[in-house]
This record gives sequence, structure tokens and C-alpha cells, in this order.
Amino acid sequence: MKRPSVRTLLAYLFVGGLSYIIDLGLFLLLGRGLGWGVVPAATVGYWTSVMVNFCLNRSVVFSSTHRLRRGAVRYGLLLLANYLATLGIVTGLVSLGTADALAKTTAVAVIAVWNFFLYRAWVFR
Repeated sequence: MKRPSVRTLLAYLFVGGLSYIIDLGLFLLLGRGLGWGVVPAATVGYWTSVMVNFCLNRSVVFSSTHRLRRGAVRYGLLLLANYLATLGIVTGLVSLGTADALAKTTAVAVIAVWNFFLYRAWVFR
């Protein structure tokens, strides 16, 4: 597999940044603003942002022309793993006294690294 282009990396970072803003924004609004618990706030923020993320990564970043169904199923499997990792990282760090926003940011950063390679090699190839 050839190296990713600068354009692909920048587009991935832009889409990831937008997804992060949506995810963290909802997490903080629901958690701090409306008093929801960490798990429900993280869940709503996460699943809302992934809808945006899938559409933009498929069409803009990786320009996938493969069948939507195959990519969506693979993306869904990866999201399930990412969701569980997100909950584990966020709740673990919060229970250790880490600020909620920092815990969420840490989870996003860790997951973003492995997602780029899995998106490129498996989900949107």
C-alpha cells in the first residue's frame, strides 16, 4: 500500500476535527449543561459525530467508490470497538480524577490514530 498523500492526511484531520467538535460539544452540553451522566453524554456525542464522520470520510477523504453496504458494515464494526474503547478510556480517566474534556480528548486522539490506518486499509479501500 502506498503512502497517503498530504491532501488525504489534511482532509482526514479536518474531518476528524469537525467530528471532534460535534462529539465534545454534545458531550459537554449534555454532561455539564444538562446534568446527564458521563456514559449517556458520551454516547450521544459519539454516535452523532460518527454519522458525520462516516459520510465525510467516505466521500471526501478516501473517495470510496465501493459499495456503501460493505463499507458501512465494516465501519459499524469498527465503531462498536471504538465506542467501547471510548467508554473505557473516558470513564477510566474520569474515575482517576481527569477532567471530563481531557478524558474525552485523550480517547479521541488514541482512537484517531488507529482509525486512519483501518479506514484506509479496510473500511474505505
